[in-house]
Amino acid sequence: MLALVIEKFYSWLLASLCLLLLSAPAFSQTLLKGVVKDASNNPIFAASIYLKNNTKVATTADFDGNFELSVNLATDTLVVSFIGYQGRQIVLSNQSASDVLVVVLRSRVHSLPEVIITAKNPISKRFSAVELTKMEIYLNPVSAGDPLRALAFIPAATTTDESANPSFRGSTIDRTRVVLNGVPVYQPVRNTQINKVGNFSIFNPEMLDKEYAYASNPPLTYGNTSSGLVEISTLSELANNQIQFSTTLSSLDLFLSQKLGKGSFMQLFSNYQFSKPFIQLNAPNFNGLNSFETKDVGLNFNVKLSKDMELNSFSYAIDESYDALLNEFTYTGRSVSGKKRFFTINNFKAYTSNGLFSINAMFDRGAKDFHFGNISYDKQLYQTYASINYKRFISKKITLQGGFTSDYQKNTFDNVSPVYFYAQSPTSPSETSSSDLTNHNLEGYLYANWDLGTQWTFFAGMRSNIPIKEQSPYLSSQLGVKYQISSDHFLLLSGGSYNSYSLPEFYNQKFDLLKSSQIALEYTYDNKSTLVKAASFYTADTGPDLDLQSVVINNKNTFGVEFSFEQYLHRYLKMTFANTYLHQRLINDTDSYVGDSNFNYFIKSSLSYNNPKLFSTSIIYIGRPGDFYTPITGAAYDPATNFYNPTFSNTLNSKSLGNYNRVDVSVSKYVRFNNWAVVCFASLNNLFNSKNDSGLSYNTDYTAANPQYYQLRMLFFGAVFSLNY
Repeated sequence: MLALVIEKFYSWLLASLCLLLLSAPAFSQTLLKGVVKDASNNPIFAASIYLKNNTKVATTADFDGNFELSVNLATDTLVVSFIGYQGRQIVLSNQSASDVLVVVLRSRVHSLPEVIITAKNPISKRFSAVELTKMEIYLNPVSAGDPLRALAFIPAATTTDESANPSFRGSTIDRTRVVLNGVPVYQPVRNTQINKVGNFSIFNPEMLDKEYAYASNPPLTYGNTSSGLVEISTLSELANNQIQFSTTLSSLDLFLSQKLGKGSFMQLFSNYQFSKPFIQLNAPNFNGLNSFETKDVGLNFNVKLSKDMELNSFSYAIDESYDALLNEFTYTGRSVSGKKRFFTINNFKAYTSNGLFSINAMFDRGAKDFHFGNISYDKQLYQTYASINYKRFISKKITLQGGFTSDYQKNTFDNVSPVYFYAQSPTSPSETSSSDLTNHNLEGYLYANWDLGTQWTFFAGMRSNIPIKEQSPYLSSQLGVKYQISSDHFLLLSGGSYNSYSLPEFYNQKFDLLKSSQIALEYTYDNKSTLVKAASFYTADTGPDLDLQSVVINNKNTFGVEFSFEQYLHRYLKMTFANTYLHQRLINDTDSYVGDSNFNYFIKSSLSYNNPKLFSTSIIYIGRPGDFYTPITGAAYDPATNFYNPTFSNTLNSKSLGNYNRVDVSVSKYVRFNNWAVVCFASLNNLFNSKNDSGLSYNTDYTAANPQYYQLRMLFFGAVFSLNY
């Protein structure tokens, strides 16, 4: 009996051991640690890592290129890939569990024809003031993840209204253009009021590839700009499929990226913004804000038609509303605005053996309304845009680009306006008007780059319109030279004359021709840890930019000096400092006045710590003199309106508001779980609750004035959840 029990025990033990040996590969999981780098030993953030035989087991590299993944060393094969690099497959059977796997990805520049790689970049890339990637936008201390707000912190930005609307080197937003995939997008900011101020752009950073900013002398490959230019491009390649969900104090977002075959993909995003939690949390500092709401959706298709041809289609729709208290002169009342808009941008590219042929087309349809007191403003917008372009590489040193553009705009206005500008209550006299404004701008252009040796690079451009109806003929031109002193140092001298048309709005319902002459000298020193930039520039603008108290200003001259410094104090710790001096004068026929952008200083400074293993945080400071304004010196009672008629000083911009000082603090934490990633973030804007003057409100007879303020202290937080699959 005992022998039988022992025999059965050993039989069971033997069977168990066999079963264990047979099943061992299924359970012998090892936590593999590795790092992804490029050929220059730089880490590659967000590289995709997954198993060849089970793509659901996946992860992404962190900011330092590090990753961890549970694998079976005996049987698994690892796949590592990233946009712009040759992917690698690594058999893990020779990999030790104790070793850190170092994966080096080589650039794909040698796997594709050189002309295609070069043609994907703008011909003017090397002359841009700044180039931002998606990650640089996210890590920008003031961007809040917004591509246009990220530009507010570059030294050349001189926006003073805390808006997302870009303006550079003392110019107005009317003279600065934003271009998406080669097509101008007018009014690219959400909840834009009649003063053209808006807080966030309409662009989702997840769709973006690169962003270039030209602070002055914008490339004449694009028209209808007489000052700065922002050039944005969407992705042309997709690294991996992704589902992303984000929630913040005031928004819900959903984003989907999906590959559709070799080289083709789709991106879909939707956003809903709401105001109640945001206002309630920050209620003490939002007494005038009643509500805001935004619903938008975007769709981007990229189709690889062949090795040398591709088609991209970007469509966007938005429905937004805004409700707040507004003060104008002596009347304070509720202002309500809304906008509905749809546009689509379509791009066709064909790469040839020595160049790039492209066709761009856009359709834009929108409706906008604004109501305040006795003001009722309704605007219908219709726009079509088309361009044909050809970029040719004459040789390795000479590149030419030319083409034709057609930009048609129609604006329809139905207005109820005050008879007297100072009487804006609902019971004050008003008058109605309507108008249809059209502008059809046909232009041809030619732009060239020429590398002369290893140190000198020249660029030149011309752009001319073909006058239609009552348009005046004009010719825009530019010339520049870049001198590479060494691998780290270069000088850029550029100048030109430019033409653009203003965009009709409530206070200026005309297509005014704006002109600008510019010259700029810029120096850059750039190595891996230190960036120093200095610039001196002069701009002479003509055109009716301003209409203040019936005084039309047709000329504006601006002289400026910029200096900026960036230094990595540690691997994760970076310090930045920038200061801008602007001397600006407004000139009419007989007199000269101080300009709106006249600053003895405009300081921007930050200290940032970005460690993906721990957290990221930044503190920033912005300081400048107060805005200039024209004081009211007296008032006379008008019985017809029951309002006082103010009398302005004969000297425009003769007084200034209090100095502007603001400190913002932000913190974020990046966490990864295999193929999941979570980013939690929070920001406290205007930490010390500084009361920065934005304007003045008056009592009924203008004998007393009270300051109005920019944004007071504000808390904002949220989280982003991403799944790569």
